[in-house]
Amino acid sequence: MAYSADTGKGFEIFVRQASPDGQEVQITSDGRQNLQPTGSPDGKLLAYHSYSRGGIWLIPALGGIARQLTDFGAHPAWSLDNQWIVFQSNPVTNISSNSDAPSFSRGSTIWVIHPDGTGARRITSLGVPPGGHGDPSWSPDGKHIVFATDDDIRSEVWSIAPDGTGLARLSAPETHQFLVHDPIYSPDGKSVVFGARHALWQIHVSPQTSAPLGLPVQISIASDRHIKNLAFSRDGKRLLYSAPVQTSTMLSVALSSAGQPIGEPTMLRPDVGCRSSLPSFSPDASHIVFFPAAPARQPKSGS
Repeated sequence: MAYSADTGKGFEIFVRQASPDGQEVQITSDGRQNLQPTGSPDGKLLAYHSYSRGGIWLIPALGGIARQLTDFGAHPAWSLDNQWIVFQSNPVTNISSNSDAPSFSRGSTIWVIHPDGTGARRITSLGVPPGGHGDPSWSPDGKHIVFATDDDIRSEVWSIAPDGTGLARLSAPETHQFLVHDPIYSPDGKSVVFGARHALWQIHVSPQTSAPLGLPVQISIASDRHIKNLAFSRDGKRLLYSAPVQTSTMLSVALSSAGQPIGEPTMLRPDVGCRSSLPSFSPDASHIVFFPAAPARQPKSGS
């Protein structure tokens, strides 16, 4: 699996075997806030978005020299025949761990391009469907692309053919009030799974037309975490996603009369599995009051 992780000097791309003891290999090390890596089906390349430099970039799957594919856009996804990459036109809007905002903004549309840089074209139009368009993903047969929309009032899941025809809404009114994101097709093409309301949802679709067959069904319990970055294993037996855990450590540092730090910071409260935020001194500076945010609730065993 490929993923991005903050090394303390910005997000970089890593790959590792999908097992608890899998070896981790760092692929990028340029400090350019590299995000949203996705591997080509033939295993040769990774496509990713550079938050600092902008656009979509390609790099050999085991490391090497990166080359810029586009100077705009984010959230790349490969077609299974290796012939196309679909992406959203707008860059990522927020990389903070506690953001529930969509990864795209108004004005974003869906594009496709060949990995060699040719054939770039826009397949959705501004305002059709309403709002920004992002988080695209291919159907297994390459005949449909599913994506999310958001216009600050409602958030939906739509599908469209790579040539821009066959636009169809997949989501239902009960999910509109929640941020819908990261829709992906199951490997058999018979359903679409997406995140909404801090949970996973699934809707069955026609493999031939991608038309919805019934209403979305919630398939995981809701949590305090923003579930995102969904990906299926090729055999369809495992679903990979991220769920950020927010923690923090409270520190203090002495200051000189000129307001300059003196010495190293002192730990007042270690990372204990929850955030320690909004600290404030008492008038005599003998106490500190702060807000300890509770850790996210964990699902019960067997859920």
